[in-house]
Amino acid sequence: MPVSEAYTSPFSFTGAITRVVVELGSDAGADPAGESRSALAEE
Repeated sequence: MPVSEAYTSPFSFTGAITRVVVELGSDAGADPAGESRSALAEE
């Protein structure tokens, strides 16, 4: 299944994804609610 109907793949993927690793940057411990409050306070 494509991510978007606007994209045409040059070939079909026939493999199997057995593992996905996501590495977060230095902002991994950030406070999303605090960031939202800060953004709203700047407006």
